[in-house]
Amino acid sequence: MFEQFTDKAKKVMLLANIQAHKYNYEFLTPECLFLGLLGEGYGIGVKILWKLGIDLQQAQFEIEKQMQTEPGILRANQPPPDPVTKRIIESAIAEARAVKHNDVGTEHLLLGLILAKDTVPAQLLEFFGVTAEKVRELLH
Repeated sequence: MFEQFTDKAKKVMLLANIQAHKYNYEFLTPECLFLGLLGEGYGIGVKILWKLGIDLQQAQFEIEKQMQTEPGILRANQPPPDPVTKRIIESAIAEARAVKHNDVGTEHLLLGLILAKDTVPAQLLEFFGVTAEKVRELLH
């Protein structure tokens, strides 16, 4: 599924998996994905957030405040995305295709996160004034 991702987008997914393990989540969540995006630190998605004046440390803090470590056995391997995260990834792929990009980049993952309105990351980004329209403007 991730073969069409850029190296930086693949790193986001790896870091998201690390977050899922850190919190002992059975599934990869939107919060894990957002923390992975912030943790990658150099992709276009993060650069857009910088340009929009987002305090990345504050954003990370606000997301982590919402996350709780799940009890139970530590899980191995890569946790699969939950249904919402799967929808975010599908949205990212659709965003890349819409602008005729062959690869899915961190900017597309950011757009996917923004478009998942019912999630903590999307609500946080909305609070900070980050919209899909603003991100798309900065991409063109």
